[in-house]
Amino acid sequence: MTIIINDCNNHCTKTWHNWDNRPIPQVGDLLIIHFGDYNEIAQQAKVVARVFDGTRPDMVFLTTDYEKGGEQ
Repeated sequence: MTIIINDCNNHCTKTWHNWDNRPIPQVGDLLIIHFGDYNEIAQQAKVVARVFDGTRPDMVFLTTDYEKGGEQ
């Protein structure tokens, strides 16, 4: 399972690969998204939508309230 995390403007913020046998974040959950060469920057984001696409059953798309900046 791969989780695609999008910001509030539906731009991809992060991709979490190999998310097998772990709980899938639900609407209302808070995520800690790490940036930087050593994951030294941490941003909190709330999941506002969770989408499953029948043509891509190995992926889950999460939309968050995070507004992407220049972290990556």
